[in-house]
Amino acid sequence: MRWLVVAAGLLAACGSRSAEKIERDDDAGAGVVIVRRTTDGVRLDQEVEPNDEAAAAMLVAVPGGVTGTLNGATDVDRYRVVTQTAGWLYAVVNGVPGVDLTLELVDADGESVAHADSGSTNVSEGIPNYPVAPGEYFVVIREFTRKKHKSRAGESEPYTLTMKWLAEPTDARETEPNASADKAKAVIVGGEVQGFLGWRADKDTWLIPVEGEQAVDIDVDPVQGVDFKVTVSRGRQVLLVRSGARGQGIAVRGLLVGQGEEPLLLSITSRRSSFDEAYSIRVVPRELSFDAEAEPNDSTGSATALAVEPGSPAGARKGYLTPGDTDFFAIPVAPARQTLSVSVEPGSPTLDVAVAIVTEAGDPIAEADAGGKGATEKLDGAGIAANVRTFLRIVRKPSSKDVDADDVAATYAVRWSVVGDDVIPRNLLE
Repeated sequence: MRWLVVAAGLLAACGSRSAEKIERDDDAGAGVVIVRRTTDGVRLDQEVEPNDEAAAAMLVAVPGGVTGTLNGATDVDRYRVVTQTAGWLYAVVNGVPGVDLTLELVDADGESVAHADSGSTNVSEGIPNYPVAPGEYFVVIREFTRKKHKSRAGESEPYTLTMKWLAEPTDARETEPNASADKAKAVIVGGEVQGFLGWRADKDTWLIPVEGEQAVDIDVDPVQGVDFKVTVSRGRQVLLVRSGARGQGIAVRGLLVGQGEEPLLLSITSRRSSFDEAYSIRVVPRELSFDAEAEPNDSTGSATALAVEPGSPAGARKGYLTPGDTDFFAIPVAPARQTLSVSVEPGSPTLDVAVAIVTEAGDPIAEADAGGKGATEKLDGAGIAANVRTFLRIVRKPSSKDVDADDVAATYAVRWSVVGDDVIPRNLLE
């Protein structure tokens, strides 16, 4: 924090307002005042109590800031912001030792429009890019307290609230609001975009422009403390959903995009927010090999065929298991009872898979989950009834510890064979 010395006469000529409090240094001499500012020049006023209610909220200019304290766990500090034009507001309050702060943006009607509470004690909270319209808003700082815990008493160490306006976002940056399809910016295939999940329940939507039967890979880089949920949809149809642990990225491999009248949309949410670290999304084209799985195949209704060549009694497939992913393969149907043997070999020493043969409704017929991370799972001689649709289900078992980027898109290999009384008719194969 630096100090700027200003002549008292110049300050008096500008008039005095309650939002422009200053601190006088007793050692500075008569007629000299000291104004506190942040390192980037934002002026910091001193909190004026009482300011628990909206009617008593202290007016703070933007760009600008304020220093204050919370007198016990039940104290609430409200600051009033008035804007004449629309824009994107950035607000952050620094962490305070022993205090779990929350930061909230409230509109003129008293409705909470953005709420930041991503950390614990001594953790900064912020709202990175909230879209505001001309009018009045309130920035509210309070302490998060847990039920049945003894409330903190006494005055906290000082906090610093700083606010500023952001510049117009570029094409590669999200523009809030963007929760709906009509507000979505495009992620150009081969390019990269960035955004923030900046407050509780923030949702960002992106358009993926693809043409024809194109396959793409999607990557969302990890953000510390954020647990992403990524949904890819077309119209009302959800194609796939991926969820990761805190601090884990999301990956989709070999998403085969068919033609449709509705655009392809990607939405991203999280149970945790982050105001100081942006996520990045990349979409790149992929050439699918003849033996590779094609996403989406997360259900029996969208299963990839297990047989690469129709009529073959054996074969192999390659696939990826990413966080939140489940892959289904359709087992060839035969007019007579047959037995199926399958092995699934992880391509990563940290990948733990579970394998099952299931009915069309998802009920298990046979299961294999004997090994741990990196272990091959096998099913030998599982009985498959005649003329019944069955499926091989391969699941990536979740682990909050597997957050390494190298393990986000782990490969696996499937080898299988069937034995039956009759040769499988070609027209009955999936």
